[in-house]
Amino acid sequence: YTGGFEDLHKYRVFEFGQENPYIYVSLADEKLTYQIFSVWVCDSNADTDCIQADPDDAAFQQILDKAVAGCAFDYGVDVTTADHILTLSTCTADPNSRLLVVAKLIDGGDVDVAS
Repeated sequence: YTGGFEDLHKYRVFEFGQENPYIYVSLADEKLTYQIFSVWVCDSNADTDCIQADPDDAAFQQILDKAVAGCAFDYGVDVTTADHILTLSTCTADPNSRLLVVAKLIDGGDVDVAS
């Protein structure tokens, strides 16, 4: 597996995630900061609901629950349905799996950040 997101596989090592806990997204007029809370491999056939553009609260909670339960590491980041999340997805060596790196918005995008 090679391509633009191949470096996401580095997050499969917990120490790398601890040393690089943020994803920065630069838009034309602002910079967004996301904090990673989950890295997991999903079944691309069975977990088709793990990426949705605009889920209702119940579906969003299920997405968050799957992301947290599927992650082998505890990043110590609380996430709720009030958060805005970013999911980066890339292929794995298994054509039936996808690696997902999931993060919540902590700065930018007109979001009030409590901490």
